[in-house]
Amino acid sequence: MADPQLTVVEQQLGAVYDAMHAARARTTIVGGLYGQAMGDLYPAEVAASSSTDWALLGTMVANLRMQPGQRLVDVGCGTGGVGLWLARALAACVTGVDVSSTALGLAAARARHFGLPAECADFRLGSLGSTGLPARYADGLVCVDALGHEKDRRKALEEIRRVLTGRPGGPHVRPVPGSAGAAAVERTGAANRPDPGRRGGAAPRTRDVAARLPVVG
Repeated sequence: MADPQLTVVEQQLGAVYDAMHAARARTTIVGGLYGQAMGDLYPAEVAASSSTDWALLGTMVANLRMQPGQRLVDVGCGTGGVGLWLARALAACVTGVDVSSTALGLAAARARHFGLPAECADFRLGSLGSTGLPARYADGLVCVDALGHEKDRRKALEEIRRVLTGRPGGPHVRPVPGSAGAAAVERTGAANRPDPGRRGGAAPRTRDVAARLPVVG
C-alpha cells in the first residue's frame, strides 16, 4: 500500500503536529497535567493527546465487538496509544493513519510495549479523507478527536465507509457517547435519530450522518 499524497493544507497540519509530538516526547509534563486534570479516569499507558479516558476505551471495546486476529484501523492515530491499547484488548491487529510522520514513528516504537508483534501493528501516512488503505480493508475503525476538526467531513465519512469490510449485519459507523470527536464501528445498525437542536429534526449533524452510513457492500 502506497502512502497517499497529502494536500498542502494537510502537509502544513502535519508539520504542526510533528513539532507538537516531538516536543511532548522530550518531557513528562504534558502527561502529568492530563493525569492531574482527569485523575483516576486518565489511562496513563495510552498517553493520548485527546479526551480519551477509561470510560471511552470501554465504550469503544463494547461497540467494536471484534474477533481475535481482525484488523482495526485508527484514523488520526497520533502516537498510537488508543489503537494499540484496543488492539491488545481485542487481540486484533491495528493500522494507524495520521498526517504526522513524527507521531507515526513514535507509535511504531510503542507497539512492543503493548505486546503486539510487528505484523500486527502498522502505521502509515494519510488523512481522514485519503487514508491510502484498500477498500474493505478494516473489520473495525475508530477516530478519536479528529473528525470534528475535519473541514470536508462528508469526504472523510465516505473514506471511512470505503475501507470498512462489507459483510451482512455490519459494520456501521456511529459516534461514541460522551465524546463529540470520537467515532467507533459497531456490528449492529444505528437508528436514524432527529437532531434535537433543530426544529423538526431537519439538517442532520455530522455525527448523525456518521451513524446512518450504510453498510459497505
